Order: sequence, then structure tokens, then C-alpha cells
Amino acid sequence: MQGGTDQAACDTLGKMRLRLNRQQRLSPPQAHTPAARKDAWLWRLACLAVNLIGFELYAR
Repeated sequence: MQGGTDQAACDTLGKMRLRLNRQQRLSPPQAHTPAARKDAWLWRLACLAVNLIGFELYAR
């Protein structure tokens, strides 16, 4: 960590990740229709992207 902005970004991303994880537990998309299946994949990709960005910032 080189400064306060990095720490703030990490804190924000951590909160976003917690919120995403909580939302994922509460309401996972139902995979019955092709559209819902695509939404589920987009949801997983979005969560993965947030986790990777958070990890990259944290690892600095």
C-alpha cells in the first residue's frame, strides 16, 4: 500500500465484495430459462471481476 487512496479503494472494494456475496446468497438467479442462465453467468463473471480487482489492489 502506498497511500490513503489505495487503502480507501481496498476498503470500498471489500465492502462491495461483501455486499455482492450477501446478495448472491440471498437471491441467486434461477437457472430455468436460457436468459436466466446467461444472467447467472454474467453474475458469476461480475463477482469474479470484483474479486480479482480487489485481490490485485490488496496484493500491491
